[in-house]
Amino acid sequence: MSLTSNETSGESNSPRLPPEVHASPVDVAPGPEAADRWWQPSWADIARSLGWRWLLILPAVGIVALFVAAILHPRMIGGFWWIGFKWIVMLAALPVVAAGNVIRKAAANRKEPFCIHCGYTLTGLPEQGICPECGSTYSPQLIQEYRRDPHWFIKRYKAQKQLPQREAPFNAGPVTSRRRRSRDGT
Repeated sequence: MSLTSNETSGESNSPRLPPEVHASPVDVAPGPEAADRWWQPSWADIARSLGWRWLLILPAVGIVALFVAAILHPRMIGGFWWIGFKWIVMLAALPVVAAGNVIRKAAANRKEPFCIHCGYTLTGLPEQGICPECGSTYSPQLIQEYRRDPHWFIKRYKAQKQLPQREAPFNAGPVTSRRRRSRDGT
């Protein structure tokens, strides 16, 4: 029996499983001022996380400038055909996609512990506790789960709030003693 290259390198052929969840939106207890308020990166946070990569946006800005110039001076439209429409789309789209990826990961790039509701830096405070800024509870597991994907975390939190309470009674409908049998005997 011979081993494949995946088996010898230690990789398995099984499908990728979702990452293990260490915290859940159920664990979130927002403070009185932070009800349904979530920290989102500001433009300063995004600029810090972009770093030198803001240069990648320059081709898209140049393409937009050329479009504005073509609108003001219709003779320049021929230049677009010379460059090629596909290249123009790529030069405009790729930098925007790269910048969007960096913006999406801006929360993960924040290294210090922070309150997921107000963004307050929790450096020097106990590992678990209540945020002094907004009064919400925090834990390292919640912060890590929020960093992984803030938009998905918020969406799960909102969906969790719409679930019925465990102890809440509900009306299942009338109970009938006679049930009609179907053709297949069930």
